[in-house]
Order: sequence, then C-alpha cells, then structure tokens
Amino acid sequence: MIQTIGARLGTAAQMVRKGARLADIGTDHAYLPIFLLQEGHIASAIAADINPLPLQKARDNIAANGAEGRVKALLSNGLEAVLPESVDDIVIAGMGGELIAKILVDCRWIKNAGYNLILQPMTRPEALRSYLFENGFELLREEAVEEAGKAYVVINSAYTGRIKPFTASDIYIGKLRAEDPASRKYLSKVYTSLLKAKKGAELTCDAETAAFYQQAILKLEALI
Repeated sequence: MIQTIGARLGTAAQMVRKGARLADIGTDHAYLPIFLLQEGHIASAIAADINPLPLQKARDNIAANGAEGRVKALLSNGLEAVLPESVDDIVIAGMGGELIAKILVDCRWIKNAGYNLILQPMTRPEALRSYLFENGFELLREEAVEEAGKAYVVINSAYTGRIKPFTASDIYIGKLRAEDPASRKYLSKVYTSLLKAKKGAELTCDAETAAFYQQAILKLEALI
C-alpha cells in the first residue's frame, strides 16, 4: 500500500479535485494515482508514461495495490493517447517547464475550461508560465515545496481563453508569496538567478532585457 508520497507529489495531490478522473502524465511508478485512489479522493485514473519500463513498474504497483479496475496504465507520448472525454484533472509533474509546455502545445483538446491542470516543472517554470499566459490559461494557485533540499513550484491552472499582457513578475514569480520557508527559499533562488541574468544583459548593452528583469527583481525584494 502507498502510505505516503513525496512533498512535490503531495502538493500536486492537494490540487486535484475531489471525485475527479485523473490523468497522471509521466507517471513513472504510478504512486500519485494509487495514493489518491486509496485516499478516496479520485474516481479513477490513467497512469501514462512514454517509456515501457517505468510503465511496467506502474502496472506492477497498480496490481500490488489492487487498483487494476480503477487505475489504467497507458503508453502515451504526453497526452497523445489520452481520450479527452476520459479525464477531468491532469497532472504533469517531474519534467522541465519547456517539455510540459510542449505536451500542452501538442494536445489539441486541452484548451477547454473543464480541465484542471496541475503542473510541476523541475526547471524553467518561467517558460511554462509564458506558454500559459500566451495561450489563454489562468494561474489559479501556486505553491512552493521543498524536497531533498531543493525548492520547486507546483502550478494549478485552467483555460479561460483570455490572453493578457504579462510582466517579468508574472512569469518569474507567478502567484507565489513568501509566506512560508519553502516559498522564501524558492523565491530567493529566483532572485539570485535574475540578478545574474540582469548583469548579463547589462554587459551586452541590452537595456530592454535588463529593465524587464529589474521589474521582477524589485517585486522580489519587496516579497523577500
């Protein structure tokens, strides 16, 4: 039985709606859908992965936990093999922000207000937020989480169709606030990264890019 899951997946689990039909993309060992099913939080789940070996591990775990009738292991490149009418909530966790954005780009049916997206980028969250803003998705909630000494962000988003201009703060900070140690650690990491990026822009005499970074830097200084 899956007793616990890590902090990253635990935070993602909190954003899954009660009674949802879940698609866990890049599921690896299927820990998240099995955990949520055992908690009585979801109706069913698709545990999808692009690689046969981790998918077999997912199948083994599904069987070992008696979840064969409720959790389906599916070989899929992103959301490619997932039927749009079969899911409500979609978790894409444990991969780079650019790859998560590409998975969404490649999915023809994802731009629908009915889907609840829970996205956990390991790197380049700003690239993922940029995609979301540019394609009519709204950031509903964000949480920072610390796991194995590193800070990450989990993004809850949904499609609205409204495309709005965004600032550096929007893509580098999102909806995070420095209200807990994990958020402060994450935002401090972003702050350090932006200081280096701004210095690089100044060295190449790119005043426009430097000013773009500066807007987020000032917001971060006020937060942390």
